[in-house]
Amino acid sequence: MFCCGGCWERGSSIALCRFAVAIARGKRYVDRMTIEALKAAIAHLPAEDRAALAAWIVEHDMESWDEQIDKDFSSGGKGIEMLDEVQADIRAGKFKPFDEGRRSRR
Repeated sequence: MFCCGGCWERGSSIALCRFAVAIARGKRYVDRMTIEALKAAIAHLPAEDRAALAAWIVEHDMESWDEQIDKDFSSGGKGIEMLDEVQADIRAGKFKPFDEGRRSRR
């Protein structure tokens, strides 16, 4: 559980400040936490907890990326126009198969 960082600064070994309690209750006070406070709290985590946090961040980033790709390449998304252009180029013969293009650059 994270806190505002003040608990660590005061030398407390228990990070149960009002921010941590609010987060545990599902409220969002993260916007009140500074990056420096987060860094301080993370620095005091045991190695196993830091590793678990790092794994969670990676998973969260991957899920966010997948959601953005789905959004961009669904109907009306930002990537649809690009896909239409690529498909038009393919139909017009304005492309080389990957292997052929790679051989021509050698």
